[in-house]
Amino acid sequence: MKNNKNYVDYVDDFLNSDEFKKLKNIVSETASMSLDKLNSYIERKNEKRYASLIPAMNPTLVDPIPAEEKTSKISNFLFTVIFWVHTILGALTLMGALIAKEKTALRVVLFYFLPLGLLLFYGRYKTNLSKIRMKRYKKYLRAFGKSSLAKVSDLALAAQVKEETVVNDINNFIEKEYFKEARLIENNKILLLDDNTYKDYVKYSLREGEDDKSFSDASSVIKLINYKKLLAEPVKSIVDELVLITEKFYSNIDEAKNKDYYDKFKNYYLPETIKLLDEYYKLETSKVKLDNEDEVKKEIESALNDLVEAYKKMLESTFEMNYMDIRADISVLKSMLKNEGLLEDDFN
Repeated sequence: MKNNKNYVDYVDDFLNSDEFKKLKNIVSETASMSLDKLNSYIERKNEKRYASLIPAMNPTLVDPIPAEEKTSKISNFLFTVIFWVHTILGALTLMGALIAKEKTALRVVLFYFLPLGLLLFYGRYKTNLSKIRMKRYKKYLRAFGKSSLAKVSDLALAAQVKEETVVNDINNFIEKEYFKEARLIENNKILLLDDNTYKDYVKYSLREGEDDKSFSDASSVIKLINYKKLLAEPVKSIVDELVLITEKFYSNIDEAKNKDYYDKFKNYYLPETIKLLDEYYKLETSKVKLDNEDEVKKEIESALNDLVEAYKKMLESTFEMNYMDIRADISVLKSMLKNEGLLEDDFN
């Protein structure tokens, strides 16, 4: 018994000692570090997994299965069943009241069955609207494909509704956070799903506005930005150059002095270039592989490279024309100053 008591005292002393407290702290810190590393690892894995998802399926950007989708179906079913049961009971009561000429039963129909029936009908109507709206939500997501942007007109076509309905739906979804980073731009003509696409849009689209010309320019820039994200090398780098060229073209060119270049680039060259990118993207994403697919893709890549070089020369030409105008303006200004005696002849 004495030996056992000594062991107990020894254990008690050890548990109360500074050495045990230090050991306990080390174990606690190690466990905490391990949990932090585990949480960090899980976060990195989730970020990597989400990054590989297309925007319309990324849970950080959209709610794939909104709660409203389930509740609207259940609520609509319940309201429908209760409404028809209530309507049948009300009709039978009314028939009985008319046959028996019972005023009490008639009052029950007028002041109970009829008001409650109207409320049930309204509830069924509202839940049915919600159910239909959730069906449109799914159609909108499918319409995005792999892109992070979509034209409202395309979403309207996909859901077979008016553009005004699409805009109202989107504002509703943004308010309810079904679309978590989305925003409408270009006078409600384009929907962007994520903040990064919007930052690119702000960076490169210098002609944001509500007139048709501005919308056309900005839409082209947005399409290029989108393809820069969707396409792999070597086309990705080519598109990156096209974005920069387009931005410089719109921000530096003088429409009045370079009208011919401006009109051709805006109305023909750029749209045709985007058509080539559209075809390239279709080849890249098509499940059916064609025999000459690689050859066609190489031809498009070569054409895009040639177009980039041509656009660079076009920009150089417009800058040279503007520089000549600047020199002429300087010459006129110097002549006027000389005539006024404000500038020496040998002034450089």
